[in-house]
Amino acid sequence: MTSLTDVYRRRMGAVASRRRLLGGGTAFAVGTGLVAAGIVLATTGIGHAVGLGVYGARELAGVLAGLGVPTTFIGVLLVLPTGRVTRAAAAIGASLCVFAVALFTYAYPTYWPGAPNASPVLTLVTLAVYFAGTLTAGWCLFVTIATFTTRKSPGGSAEMQITEEGTIRLVRG
Repeated sequence: MTSLTDVYRRRMGAVASRRRLLGGGTAFAVGTGLVAAGIVLATTGIGHAVGLGVYGARELAGVLAGLGVPTTFIGVLLVLPTGRVTRAAAAIGASLCVFAVALFTYAYPTYWPGAPNASPVLTLVTLAVYFAGTLTAGWCLFVTIATFTTRKSPGGSAEMQITEEGTIRLVRG
């Protein structure tokens, strides 16, 4: 074995290409930016300054943060070597999150708790779908990281030749 690249190709598939690295890094940055923007929008008066009002700012903050979390997970998963089943499960989890955000935009503020027409069932369904989506995508990320042991265990023995004062000593591991 000449390099870790050989190990990755043999056991895990191709090493992340520059395109995957760029895509994953971009998705991670966009996701964290969306979450940060949602937090700032929900906790400051910026929404009022741009004419959104309290409910409009909170709704936009929920949408931004709600889309940012799965985008961040997917960004990390794009870079790490993982199987097709894990990627498909992560995509399903992210899709559930997007569906939950769509339910939130329908329910908020008219049917959300605190409104006269509040629907606790719709709120519960929205939160349960989002929880299932983030749990699925998060579990896929956990599985990918937990099974990523190739770097620590390349699967072979190492040889090293040490030259000291004209003598060669072979050390095998």
